[in-house]
Amino acid sequence: MLGRQHGFYSDVPAIGWRIDSAIDGVEDMWVARAKYHYEKDEEKKKAACANFFDSFFPAWCNIYDKRIAANTSKHHLVGDNMTIADFAMAGYAYANIFNTGCSFHKELQAVLENYPNFKEYLVHLGEHNLKDFLASRPSPRTF
Repeated sequence: MLGRQHGFYSDVPAIGWRIDSAIDGVEDMWVARAKYHYEKDEEKKKAACANFFDSFFPAWCNIYDKRIAANTSKHHLVGDNMTIADFAMAGYAYANIFNTGCSFHKELQAVLENYPNFKEYLVHLGEHNLKDFLASRPSPRTF
């Protein structure tokens, strides 16, 4: 596993579980997003979109807000250093929440305002850990 080889994964089973759990949550977000993004039936799409913004995304943000509040570092999802969980989260956040090429980034940011720990973590991730990378990629990035 590349994460372990490069110091972004723990050999301690309990910490590894926390990393894996955080990544599972990011994967849950991609699935939830896809449910309405790729829906062909307009009525189903509208209902799935409403569920995403009214229920799923706020609950998801709340989970990460609490995780970060309970973590030893407010700048990482697990522990005091970057892990593969932070990279997974960055992939979602900077493709959607902080990507002006994403058609609903403003709606995501509006919900995120209610979760200050999570928002601070994501902003810090982009301004410190990923600053050079984000500055070098084309903007806005559509998908």
